Amino acid sequence: MASMTAEFAEIKRKLRLLPDRIQKNVVTGATRAAAVAIQKEARQNVPVDSGTLKKAISVKKASRRNTEVGHIKFSVYVKPKAYYGSMVEFGTSKMAAQPYMRPAFANSATKAVQAFQDYARLRVNREIERLAR
Repeated sequence: MASMTAEFAEIKRKLRLLPDRIQKNVVTGATRAAAVAIQKEARQNVPVDSGTLKKAISVKKASRRNTEVGHIKFSVYVKPKAYYGSMVEFGTSKMAAQPYMRPAFANSATKAVQAFQDYARLRVNREIERLAR
């Protein structure tokens, strides 16, 4: 954990060297990478019958009006075509719950942080090289 904190500090230091617009793009991409890590975990956990529910687990960026100023938010959600996703997750009176989304959030925190960090490190270094030219 200490090395992860030190690496975040280094990424943050380098990020501040970049123009605001590029900083925002880097953080947006890194946040999306973290959300995709959770999406992958959910797709691995979901029970598969036809595969529709598995394919319907998606990532989308929240609109500005649904996000606090200065924040970037992505959602891992189930597209409406798989309307029964919550029934699988929470169960019904005739079917036991088969959670796939909640365990994905709970179990992939480390993977999501690592994905954020990896993306940010690569992108910051690339942008610094690009500006140096």
